[in-house]
Amino acid sequence: MNKKFSLFISLIFSIFLIKQSYAAVITDCTNITTSGDYYLVNDINGSSYEKCIVINASNVVLDCQGYTITSGTYGIAIYGSYITIKNCILKGGNHHIYSFTYAQNIEVINNSFYGPTFYAVALSSINKGSKNLYVYNNRIYCNSSKCGWGGISLVNSSNVTVTNNYIENQTSGMTDGGLLVGLSRDVRITYNTFNSVYIGISIPASRYVVISDNVVRGSSYVGIGILTSDDSIIEDNTISGNNVGIGITDYNGGLNSSDVNVTNVTIRNNKIEGNTYGLQESLMLGTGYFFDIYIYNNLFNQTTNTYIQNPDRFSGYWNTTRQTGTRIYSAGTEIGGNYWTNPSGNGYSDTCTDADNDGFCDNSYTVATNNIDYLPYSNKYVAPAPPAPAGGRTSLPISFEIQPSKFNITVGVGEETFAELTIYNKEPIPITVQIEFKGKKEIVSTTLDTVNVKPNSKATIFLKIKGDSAPTVREAFIIVEARKGLASNIKEIPLYVYTVESETKEFGQLPVDSSQQYINIAIALIVVGGLILIFGRKK
Repeated sequence: MNKKFSLFISLIFSIFLIKQSYAAVITDCTNITTSGDYYLVNDINGSSYEKCIVINASNVVLDCQGYTITSGTYGIAIYGSYITIKNCILKGGNHHIYSFTYAQNIEVINNSFYGPTFYAVALSSINKGSKNLYVYNNRIYCNSSKCGWGGISLVNSSNVTVTNNYIENQTSGMTDGGLLVGLSRDVRITYNTFNSVYIGISIPASRYVVISDNVVRGSSYVGIGILTSDDSIIEDNTISGNNVGIGITDYNGGLNSSDVNVTNVTIRNNKIEGNTYGLQESLMLGTGYFFDIYIYNNLFNQTTNTYIQNPDRFSGYWNTTRQTGTRIYSAGTEIGGNYWTNPSGNGYSDTCTDADNDGFCDNSYTVATNNIDYLPYSNKYVAPAPPAPAGGRTSLPISFEIQPSKFNITVGVGEETFAELTIYNKEPIPITVQIEFKGKKEIVSTTLDTVNVKPNSKATIFLKIKGDSAPTVREAFIIVEARKGLASNIKEIPLYVYTVESETKEFGQLPVDSSQQYINIAIALIVVGGLILIFGRKK
């Protein structure tokens, strides 16, 4: 038995040798040529190097563990794919993180950047498209004249996520601004803060871009710039104190000279206030057109809310159909157009006539020639008294909540995925919940459209989401009606489905080759064999 046990221990030790990953410490500027995990264990002064840390391999994790790299020309130069750079502090130099080749599956996480001369993060590939770029939870402090070319620059890329970053004090230079995502598609820009930058966010010559839940303030040129980009959504942002809140132009940043139009852009649910111009259209090249620009349920609160210089070229739809929804501003249960006010509080929505107190002005609001908000909000909404029961349900309040309040789902072309909708019953008695869909109903379904929820309890409903046959952005609404007795309450949950090109590997997951699979099989056989040696019974 002792011999068997010794043999088993040897086998386990062999497994350890097979499975352990390569790891190394870094104490100075270096060239990484082997896959593995690398850790800084001290600050590095690379100011005399052209490139301090060169990543010349794929499947590399560089963890600076909070230590500082002082850059020369380039702080970290990337030549591989499947790279994660995290927990670094980078100072000085020209560029902090710069990709020199086709960037694929690059993660930049939880880093701090102080005053590079040009770029803090540049993951671009003009000649060959980059993909699967993830920039999360970074802090960029530009020190006024620094970041002269931009804070974050991502060009010619697909499947890009930029979320929860903070960029401040970038005010001059031949600049791309706080964030530039150009000539790209399938982009999500969410929960970032841009504070006192030249341009907050600019998206030249891009498609399928979602810009949501960002704070953009104090930009000396423009907060969010839409430059010849199509099929994009700008929603739920706070845009304040900029020269121009949202700018739309036919200039494409020199990235794609053949594209001079802007088509199918939705601007909704934004708070646009305190800017010199709230929304401005301009023809920088003089040849572009602006087709199907949908602008609704926004708060406009500037002395000059809009500046449409070429209304004959600007096809703006300034309201959606009147429907139940949550207003960005003012009381009311329905959405339609926008709320138009000014710092003095005597804008059109503040002073318009609303004889029936339904929350909409009785007359339309002309934004510019051929650009009309037919459902501008008023501030005079009065809730109607609930009707008396007459054998049917009434609109008496029912206390219940739904999580999440909005779905943003990404799915591959022709593929399916699942999501959960949770209903919280806050009533002391059971309620019945009915699920329906409207809009693009073919993209979402459920096998359980009615559910009973116990008192002070919750229930979960699973939704099946279908991807389109080609990359698209689709919108549907989940209608949740809760009932108890004759009382009824209805809530509406927006569902946005972004169909993207399918990838063979999940983002952030290192590829597993066939040799690794054989190693895994060998390990399993070794373990089973060891167990048989120790615990097997003689016959």
